[in-house]
Amino acid sequence: MAVPPKSVQPHQGQQLQQIEHHVRKIHQGPLPAPEDLQRYNDLLPGAAERIIKMAEAEQMHRHEQESRAMGAEVVVRETFQVTERERIAGVMSSDKRGQYLGAAVSVLAIVGAIYLAKDQPIVAGALLGLPVLGIVKALRNGTTQHPTDKQAKKPSE
Repeated sequence: MAVPPKSVQPHQGQQLQQIEHHVRKIHQGPLPAPEDLQRYNDLLPGAAERIIKMAEAEQMHRHEQESRAMGAEVVVRETFQVTERERIAGVMSSDKRGQYLGAAVSVLAIVGAIYLAKDQPIVAGALLGLPVLGIVKALRNGTTQHPTDKQAKKPSE
């Protein structure tokens, strides 16, 4: 707030000097400064009490909203954990099913190779190679990651 300068005429031999005084008042918070509250009350009796009640109601509302937001965040995290557990269980079930089917195919190929060994040794050898190649591939891939693990462990760019 600036105070307007006064018009002053200097006397002979005197110098004119102008001084400005600025005052800046800053108040921060949910309520006006106490002197402002008093002025509100002077203009409208009971206004200060109404302003304080309004600030209290706003604070209560804000606390309720924050509590709801935290509760919703907890629900989202719990839902994510359940979904992740179900996904992992599905992947494990799929892997187990694949192992059972691979074992069944291998046993059938070995039985077929034994049956055909007398009459058609080349076909029997090919059938016997099928489970051997499957085992070699499984052992070789056992040292690499599962495709879903590769996506989860990619370095962020």
